[in-house]
Amino acid sequence: MATSILRRSTALTGGVLAVFIAIAPAQADDGDGGKDAYGGLGSSARWDGPATDAFNNAGGGAGASGAKGGSPEGGVGGQPNGGDGQDGQVPSGSGGGGGGGGGAHGYVDSDAPTTSKRGGNGGMGAVRGGGGGGGFGAVITPGGSNRLTISNKLTGGDGGGGGVSGGGGGNGGTGLALLANGGRDVTIGEGVVILGGAGGAGHGTGSIDGSGGAGIVVSGNGNATVSITVSKDSSVGGGQGSGSNGRSGDGIRGSNLNVTLEGRSLVSAGSGNNPGVAIRFTGGENRLELHSGYAIQGGVTVDTSNQATGTLAWGGAVNGSFDASDIGTKYSRFTAFEKIGTATWTLTGSNPDTGLISVKEGKLSVDGDLRATQIMVGQGGTLGGIGTVAATWIMGGTLAPDSNRSGQALTVHGDLSFTPNSTFAVEISPEWADWVNVSGQAKLGGATVAATFTPGQYVPKQFPILKSALGLDGAFGQKVDTNLPAGFKSTLRYEPKTVFLDLALDYTPPESKPEAGTPSSPAATPAATPAATPPNRGLSPNQTGLANALTGYF
Repeated sequence: MATSILRRSTALTGGVLAVFIAIAPAQADDGDGGKDAYGGLGSSARWDGPATDAFNNAGGGAGASGAKGGSPEGGVGGQPNGGDGQDGQVPSGSGGGGGGGGGAHGYVDSDAPTTSKRGGNGGMGAVRGGGGGGGFGAVITPGGSNRLTISNKLTGGDGGGGGVSGGGGGNGGTGLALLANGGRDVTIGEGVVILGGAGGAGHGTGSIDGSGGAGIVVSGNGNATVSITVSKDSSVGGGQGSGSNGRSGDGIRGSNLNVTLEGRSLVSAGSGNNPGVAIRFTGGENRLELHSGYAIQGGVTVDTSNQATGTLAWGGAVNGSFDASDIGTKYSRFTAFEKIGTATWTLTGSNPDTGLISVKEGKLSVDGDLRATQIMVGQGGTLGGIGTVAATWIMGGTLAPDSNRSGQALTVHGDLSFTPNSTFAVEISPEWADWVNVSGQAKLGGATVAATFTPGQYVPKQFPILKSALGLDGAFGQKVDTNLPAGFKSTLRYEPKTVFLDLALDYTPPESKPEAGTPSSPAATPAATPAATPPNRGLSPNQTGLANALTGYF
């Protein structure tokens, strides 16, 4: 009777550590997982005969030591620290040939490696034997520091090719497999490359081509969050899928992830005819934060079939631009959007339904058509631009349209609401003023109007700063002027559907004095009074004389 063994192995797709445990009978031709708990399957051979046919000899799986390929002629697995699996052998009599041996992982430990690591390549299958799986570049196990910095290149081994008469190709190894028994904070250092191995080619009609390995795979963290920061000039990429049906490796894959892409960083899916994605969130609550200069090749997807949720955030300290038409296509199934950090991010393009964007820090400038996207601006955040948004709430933040760039208004396709601690910031020039056009009702809420005047030659003028198709509710609170031109004063004026900022000459009359000979009342020394406003402030002597004459006349 065959002896039973405890076998722990991984799914065949892209070197992903979707770990499961099974009890299976030991047999010479199963080509099962590596010799320790972190093995992954090689590819099965593909044959049109019965499943019990002796020709079905699988390639060996990757492991700290690679597994032997199926059948007595199977290739020996790679030795520890990145050894290649050996090729399967051609049988002396009839039979399908040996599966290739699995490659060994380049590194297995609980802390980050201190040198570059590469997983061993899987061995080639013989005749109809499957190719061995590629070893992982590094496997970081639980028990080490919760803060890791990867400072060296990690590369998964390539899967072995299948036998020439019908063997399937082995899968490429993962670049970095992170087994996180709880939360972890991982930084990919500047200039570091992490790459999954390429899948091995299958041969013969109906054969299975090997899938590329993922760049980074996170597993075992349960509901705990694992943060991954891809630093500038570093890259994470999936391995190339082989042939017509080998799937390309994902760049980053896992659940409950918080991924930050800094400037000049790159995350990419592997190349091939059956593409993977750059980032795949497989479950839990996830977040992707983009900094200006990032690059993504391939899509980003949130696997909602596994109840995953995703937040897309624009952050950092350097101004950036994002095409909103990529939401729902390149960036798929995100349910929340945020603007954080001190930078200004400009959204271009159009999108039929993004949902709600929360502006928490810095400025979000909308120049595209987001008429189905609601905006909420909190304290420390600013909304600007000349595009279109849906209903908007300014809740302690600032609304600052950018009409000065083109004369166009920022359009709110719905209601606009201010809270008392909010600010409506407008810039005024001699020719134009920033303004916002509201298709619904404008609820002014006692917010502050902050008017900033640019240099120039001013004349009295009435500037519309807010128009509302369904009218105004309430009024603004205080008005604060910055760089008010000399000799002018500004006031807010309200019509049923429009708020104006009126700029007028400041005809302040001089303080009147008692005529000569008029007796003064004998009274106690009067209390001190505030200094009077200087008459006709900022006017020349001639202008002052004219202003006084006009004031006296009227």
